Amino acid sequence: MMKRGKFVVLQLGLLICNLSFLWATPADLTPSRKAEYYFLEGIRLKNVGKFDSAFEMFQHALKADSANSAALYELSNFYTQLNRIDVAQDFLQKAIALDSTNFNYRLLYANISKLKGDLSEAVHSYEILASKFPDKPELNYYLAELYAEKGEYLKAIKAFDDLEQDFGVSEAISLRKYQLYNSAEKEEEAFAEIEKLMQKYPADIHYIILMGNLYMDKDKYQTAYEYYEKASKLDPDSPDLLVALVRYYEVTDNKEHAIQLIEKALTNPEVDVDVKLNILSRYISMLQRNKKDTAEANSLFELLLEQHPQVAELHQIYGAFLLSQGKTEEARFQFQVVTEMEPSLLSAWQQLMGIYMKENDTANLIRICKNALEYHPEASELYYFLGIAYYQEKQMEDALDAFDKGLTTIKNNPGLSSDFYGQMGDIYYQSGKREKAFKAYDEALTYNPDNVPVLNNYAYFLTLEKRDLSKAERMSGRCVKLEPSNFTYLDTYAWVFFVQGNYSLAKIYIESAINNGGGETPEIVEHYGDILYKLNDLDGAMREWAKAKDLNSESKTLDTKLKKKKYIEETFKK
Repeated sequence: MMKRGKFVVLQLGLLICNLSFLWATPADLTPSRKAEYYFLEGIRLKNVGKFDSAFEMFQHALKADSANSAALYELSNFYTQLNRIDVAQDFLQKAIALDSTNFNYRLLYANISKLKGDLSEAVHSYEILASKFPDKPELNYYLAELYAEKGEYLKAIKAFDDLEQDFGVSEAISLRKYQLYNSAEKEEEAFAEIEKLMQKYPADIHYIILMGNLYMDKDKYQTAYEYYEKASKLDPDSPDLLVALVRYYEVTDNKEHAIQLIEKALTNPEVDVDVKLNILSRYISMLQRNKKDTAEANSLFELLLEQHPQVAELHQIYGAFLLSQGKTEEARFQFQVVTEMEPSLLSAWQQLMGIYMKENDTANLIRICKNALEYHPEASELYYFLGIAYYQEKQMEDALDAFDKGLTTIKNNPGLSSDFYGQMGDIYYQSGKREKAFKAYDEALTYNPDNVPVLNNYAYFLTLEKRDLSKAERMSGRCVKLEPSNFTYLDTYAWVFFVQGNYSLAKIYIESAINNGGGETPEIVEHYGDILYKLNDLDGAMREWAKAKDLNSESKTLDTKLKKKKYIEETFKK
């Protein structure tokens, strides 16, 4: 009898022989083994996210064995991702020819055909899949949607019928068949689909109401009302039914009855406040869809608030509703109530901040941000808006402190980090700390190289300093490429060329700035005059300078330019 130890050694030896190709060099292998080596290595690399290397391995596998269908399939996936659809489709056709029974090959081919817009080929592929793989009934869903996309509605319905054979009657399938029957102008069959749901779930008023709603959509109001009456016998207080009836009375010009129904629901102590909010929200949505005056819902909110004054969410929803009507003061009061009742609701603080920002009320914006930070010390956006408000109030050190603290709260948001550093750069520059400003701008651009405001301000301030003008040109040019119609960025680009002495290019871009809306900005108009002067067009320069003065320019040199009829360079303290 063989000893146990020797048997294990023998087994291990056989295993090593069988798997030796895994660590043999490709040159030592037969073509098919070589292809398998490269393929398995490609799978390993793909699984660890090294997609470029995996792609190369699959190419090597196919080069070693052109009949390796698995490599063809993997490469097809790659080419699909690269949007090289024709190549992907060609590879799959070859893979299917080599292995016509492979489900994944045919499925990807069908999907690629659809992606390519070849619906006929996609349908044909799914039909083959459905016939070859009857154990995968879900294929009928995709086939049905393809038929529908081609306008073959009855074929789509047949595919959904087949799907029902496996999964039974369901709301999703019945509603889709209802839509398809309507598209095929078979209204009777369409409603029969919903009848099937009612028969399957006779105690569920959802489907009875749904039937009524569908008849409403067909303008068959009396029939719709009959279904609503059936639902009412099962559950007269159903929120869905109340909303449906409100719609019915609105459409049939019985608005008074509609309001009475809503008020009945809102004053019913048995109805939960969340349900009441649901009813009111749906009613408001209906008013908005029908482009009706939503102000009439205010009294309903007031009615609800009388019953539930301590529900913070209700005050917040009402505040947002008032804000949508332009009733800022009333909205502000509601949001203020929320922040006092539930200071943990950051969204209420944000809505208050939005109101004060819109009104440019920086004092109250600072107050709100500071109060909110007591409850939300990790909310980065609060530091951001606090910094902005301090900056507008010329409180530069406080602004820098807010941005500096805010930076420590940012987690995995390079865009926001970039904005923080950009704002800090602006503040440093306005405070005369040029080197700190440029360092902050560089930091901002490491987080987001396409931060357009930073690129623009950085470039403009470099031109004022007359330093790194080639860098300024690159950054300003990037701004214009990203936002070619922004007159501020066009003006900066023009000014970069002006400082470089390239007045012809400067004229092209300053005129583009003017034509894109900058003609009412005194600084841009003055720049236009400066550029014209350098191009020896004194009349044009005087005209633009005079226009800039009429626009209330704050330039320190404009009056001197007009008086002396010559360009005067504005100097900046270093």
